[in-house]
Amino acid sequence: MKYILILLAGLLYMQPAAACKCLPLPALENSSQLEGYSFIAHVKIAKIKKDGQIRVKVKELFKGERRTLVFEPAKGTSCDLFIAKGEEWLLFGKMENGKMAVHACDRNMECRAKNTPPPEQGQQLLEKLRELHGSGTRS
Repeated sequence: MKYILILLAGLLYMQPAAACKCLPLPALENSSQLEGYSFIAHVKIAKIKKDGQIRVKVKELFKGERRTLVFEPAKGTSCDLFIAKGEEWLLFGKMENGKMAVHACDRNMECRAKNTPPPEQGQQLLEKLRELHGSGTRS
């Protein structure tokens, strides 16, 4: 009986698991879909801190100012982008509290994992950005 009461008490206090849920974004067709972003770049990840700070090397800049630091506010949550050092990403950032922030529910996409061929979807998005914004400013 004691175990049944403990089980029932546990069931009463259970919280549903939270998962990151993003609405699907439409395919990128024109530059007006990018107006909400203040930073769009193809970057290589140089360093990641547990607090969400990500040091990047900009390989190609499509919008905004060249920078070396972006912030992932959802680092360590279900909405973590799981960015790793040495990877290449297309980052779409927005200013939040004085920091350039990137989120899982935006267009951020991995372009190349460390020491692997580039994923097709990331390369297609990179080519579309080049088409819409010219070739970008390369470093």
